Amino acid sequence: YWYFFMEPDRMLQQGLALQQTSDYSGAIEQFSQTLKRVQANPFGVDKKSQSVILAYRADAEYWNKQPEAALTDLDQAIALYGQDSRYYVSRASIRLQFNQVPEQSLKDYDMAIALGANNASNYMSRAMIRCYLGNYSGTIEDAAKAAAKCKTGGSLDCSQIYYLRAVANYRLNNTEAAVEDALQAEKMSGGLLNSRDIPNFEFNMQAKLEYLD
Repeated sequence: YWYFFMEPDRMLQQGLALQQTSDYSGAIEQFSQTLKRVQANPFGVDKKSQSVILAYRADAEYWNKQPEAALTDLDQAIALYGQDSRYYVSRASIRLQFNQVPEQSLKDYDMAIALGANNASNYMSRAMIRCYLGNYSGTIEDAAKAAAKCKTGGSLDCSQIYYLRAVANYRLNNTEAAVEDALQAEKMSGGLLNSRDIPNFEFNMQAKLEYLD
């Protein structure tokens, strides 16, 4: 009895070990074998366990430059167990990088945040998509939430949040607010921030200079 539950876990750990050594092809094969073992369990198939294996395989496929396979596995993982916010964040990220489907990625971030993954990074990602889609009010709202949760020294550069909000304010003709955010962004970045720090968004800094004059 215990073999049918312990053996898949052992196989899963082997797959993770392969992935840590950057042997992504080996990891994918190991995760595939693990999935087959789980699905063959005569005592019943645990959907959540299957979703975890699929998500790990999707991660390996992503690093192995197989985005379509990764997306397929994440779709299946979500269909099996749609309560893990990480699946939605991973799918949104891959879609943005390879498929350029911002509307679908926006829905995934909506779902991830609704499931409790309301951290600064996810709010920032959703703010960027909203800005790209022209929802500048939504951008400002999410940027404010991201700024409130962003911690100095963390994985997210907090100055980018203020820069993005400056972009949104500028496009809404809120010049004073845009300047204030731009100055805060420059202060936080040591004066090194420029338009290339946030891909696909531009901010006319000349407007700031004219305003200050």
